[in-house]
Amino acid sequence: MSTHHKARTDASVMGSAVADAATDRQWAELHRARADGCAEALASAEDRLFRLYLPLARALASELVGGGAAAPVDVEWAAELGLAKAVLGWPGVDSDGFEGYARAAITTRLRQLSSSHPQQRASVAHLSSIVRRFPTGGCPGDR
Repeated sequence: MSTHHKARTDASVMGSAVADAATDRQWAELHRARADGCAEALASAEDRLFRLYLPLARALASELVGGGAAAPVDVEWAAELGLAKAVLGWPGVDSDGFEGYARAAITTRLRQLSSSHPQQRASVAHLSSIVRRFPTGGCPGDR
């Protein structure tokens, strides 16, 4: 995991990649792998989707610590864990609503980290205000 990246949390984070046909195919592959029960295909599909949405997780981690610069490793790991849980727990068959679901899962992990790191507690309110700027697309438990 590189800690030398500049992150953004506006719509350019995911750009047009989320809406393109390749992304739709990746979600279809995940759905198919889940239905087939093939562990190797499932792990591969989950990994591809995790990597696709990794810039979103890193951007939210970066915003927690003030934006612009790379977040400390423990903050990035918390964001990545939230993303992994979102990919693994996504009940949908396509990407409709996933970004909102992922943001909520990532934010939850970052809040848990912040509550255990007193110097970051003030940043939780900042992160919450950033998440509210994103268009809503769903959240864990909505499906």
